[in-house]
Amino acid sequence: MTRFTFADLMNTDFFSMNQTLGAEEIVLCLFLTLFMGLFIYFVYKKTYSGVMYSPGFNAMLVIISLIVAVIMIGISANLAISLGMIGALSIVRFRNAIKDTTDLTFLFWSISIGIVNGVQLYSLSIIATIFIGIVVYLFSKKRELEQSYVLVVKYADMDNAEFGEILSKNCIRHKLRNTQADEHGSEKIVELAIRQKHQDVLVARIRGLRGVKSVSLFSNSGQLGI
Repeated sequence: MTRFTFADLMNTDFFSMNQTLGAEEIVLCLFLTLFMGLFIYFVYKKTYSGVMYSPGFNAMLVIISLIVAVIMIGISANLAISLGMIGALSIVRFRNAIKDTTDLTFLFWSISIGIVNGVQLYSLSIIATIFIGIVVYLFSKKRELEQSYVLVVKYADMDNAEFGEILSKNCIRHKLRNTQADEHGSEKIVELAIRQKHQDVLVARIRGLRGVKSVSLFSNSGQLGI
């Protein structure tokens, strides 16, 4: 392995050392990155479970992977460029914070694809992209089958034992979050996980209990729920 001294670092020729890629290699890198970015785009759109899907953010994932690949090609080509790039990127500040952990995960995925393709590790990039895509898809299917909900039941006089039995039979899991009562009646708030096919059955059975005034089921689809 070649060792560089401080004198070498100060040498002008050292900073001009480069491993320039040919035009064909650059085009190959960018096209592979584009295809993998489009794969990430498709996976994000297919598995998104939030309230407001953003096509702009999804398209940005593709662009970011391409930009990062270009940066990595430039860094690997010349040491002076790499030092200047580090200095330039260190002063960049972003005003919009990404609060959704799912969006942040896809953003890191897009950046990693650009980095790996930029140093021409295509086998690693392809295998990792397919593997991560499968994992994300499987988790999203699990989330669809076992969604998290908040159940709000308003009642005047209800059999709590029968209510608990209905929850146990129809829910994967459930937990009482709050109970309150006033002159207008009582209210229970329950957090639960239930399969989609059991939602209507659960609401109908609770609605059929004596003393129940209303039943509301709210989705927590904005959460990852894994």
